[in-house]
Amino acid sequence: MDYKAQSQFGLNRKELIWLITLIAIALIVRIIHLGTMPFLADDASLAADALAYAQFNEPEFSALPAYTGVTGGIFYVLGHSAFLARLLPVIAGCSLVVAAFLMTKRYDLRAAIVFALALALDPFMVSMSRQIYTPLIALAGIVWTVLFIKRKKYMLAGFFASIAFLGGYYFWV
Repeated sequence: MDYKAQSQFGLNRKELIWLITLIAIALIVRIIHLGTMPFLADDASLAADALAYAQFNEPEFSALPAYTGVTGGIFYVLGHSAFLARLLPVIAGCSLVVAAFLMTKRYDLRAAIVFALALALDPFMVSMSRQIYTPLIALAGIVWTVLFIKRKKYMLAGFFASIAFLGGYYFWV
């Protein structure tokens, strides 16, 4: 197979290797000691709401419905832990690295690599990815919505727009 052949995602082999490497770096940086971090008060409240969903109890109104719904499902299937409570924000933060790479690779591959690597290693982005009460779920939803609208994939754009909307307060500010 020629390394210039395009995959189904519009990436050639070289770009795909870079993207996988960047995702691995972003995940490793965000997952280190993730389960041992203490919860902040807002984080604990959202995790408790997700646990209530997993146990089929009625929690209070959630500030981040996307988080509590998805994490409640994860808790129901896999059990509850501090690591799993922070998994969705980690995925949202890593997805921003992927989106940055995909959005900028058409201009210059080196620029895309540098931009995505900067997002993967940025201390603020890493910190936000490790917190539960974070704007990254809404931000990731908005970014992926724009990316899919540009690619004329309106069903996926609508799906991510709903995730952004359910990202709570941060969608509106």
